[in-house]
Amino acid sequence: MQKTVPSNLIDAEFQRIFKETAEKVKYIKPALMSVRDDWYGENKTLFKLKGPGKFTDLKDSTKRKKIGDERAGRISGLTNPPYPILLAKNGRIKAGLTDKQSEFTVNELTDTSLTLGVKGQDYFLFQQKGTKKMAKHPFIFNSKEHGDQWTNQRDRWVKIFTEYQSRRLAAMGNV
Repeated sequence: MQKTVPSNLIDAEFQRIFKETAEKVKYIKPALMSVRDDWYGENKTLFKLKGPGKFTDLKDSTKRKKIGDERAGRISGLTNPPYPILLAKNGRIKAGLTDKQSEFTVNELTDTSLTLGVKGQDYFLFQQKGTKKMAKHPFIFNSKEHGDQWTNQRDRWVKIFTEYQSRRLAAMGNV
């Protein structure tokens, strides 16, 4: 069973440029590939954080669990930092979010659509949406609720589509 949080692009500006580009130039797969690459690239930065970044910081008890018991850590030589926040023991979320070839990634690309996410990892949904005991740490930015992260991502994607549309129309002689 596949569990994903779809990257629903609900922002009106992006929907407008997406629809306009699809109608005018028909074949938008190259633009979708650029959006996909941008998304994977941005996700890679989330796993380079040495602190909480823009995420709500972890509770001290969670940090201790991620680091490992201090005594056990000395004995086993564990020196795991609690960051990056999204990094879990098995590394499946990281693989699913940063490697488009990973068995844990959802990377479905057609000529007119793109679906991105992580396969079968409940923990990834907990991070995205939060729980009663855990703050949300969203990494799929799909609405204004996610503030600057979504605005910056959306603006890059609008630019990708706008530039692609211009190039395709010029190549088709429809400038």
